[in-house]
Amino acid sequence: MYQGSFKPFCWSLCFSFLLTGSLLSHGQTIKHLSPEAEQHYSTKLAAYPPFNFAKAKAEAMQKFRTVQYGEKAAIRYRNQKIEGAFQGFEGRVLRIADKKIALIDIPEDQLRQFSEEYNQSARANYINDAMLAWQEQKLAFERKLRDELYSKYPGFDECAWGIILSKLPSETRENSLNELAAAFKKGIPISIPLAEYKDGIISEFLNRHKELVMQDSFILSREQEEAENKKLKEIEEAHAKKAAAQSWVPSAATPVINPDGGAFLPG
Repeated sequence: MYQGSFKPFCWSLCFSFLLTGSLLSHGQTIKHLSPEAEQHYSTKLAAYPPFNFAKAKAEAMQKFRTVQYGEKAAIRYRNQKIEGAFQGFEGRVLRIADKKIALIDIPEDQLRQFSEEYNQSARANYINDAMLAWQEQKLAFERKLRDELYSKYPGFDECAWGIILSKLPSETRENSLNELAAAFKKGIPISIPLAEYKDGIISEFLNRHKELVMQDSFILSREQEEAENKKLKEIEEAHAKKAAAQSWVPSAATPVINPDGGAFLPG
């Protein structure tokens, strides 16, 4: 159960909910889990297979292997295949067996097999790409796991519920938050959509407290509701009176169009 007063640092986060619509909507971006579900979530993540660096390195070494001196090599040169032992370079010439081929005549993708500098960079890129792919897979696993747990074991979001109660007097707000938290946790795990579950808790809460009402995603006392409605009515009446007064006073700069299509220009 929630204990103590609201945490001041929590309010800046809480008010972000007001910018994204109803507090009870399906679009919450922060998915709080119950303590039990959070523990299960952490255990599952800890058991996720780590990145296999040795495997990625072995694959990179095999895919981007540099031909060593004396090893068999093969290239395509002027529509023919040249094979034999790699004999190194002589200036701008490559030697395979007894053949000498000018580097400028060898396609770049074939010349790479003799360049340790290129292959070293290619191996590093391969390992990095493999790690990024692993990270994306792990992130997808985390999201799926959290969504599955959240659908049955949501946590009580103190900030979001605190905003719903924020217009109530301090003591009433604290007591209401404790009562709602207890009711929320009592029904876990849930078997219905979370929004429907929250609506049911609020409905039951208001049935127990006839002195409170729901208005525009906030819970108010009936006295507060009457005061806000009265204030809103006064504002609407003031706007109506102002609009009526302005409609009878022609502007010296703007013609007033009559129903018959004519115009009256003051002066």
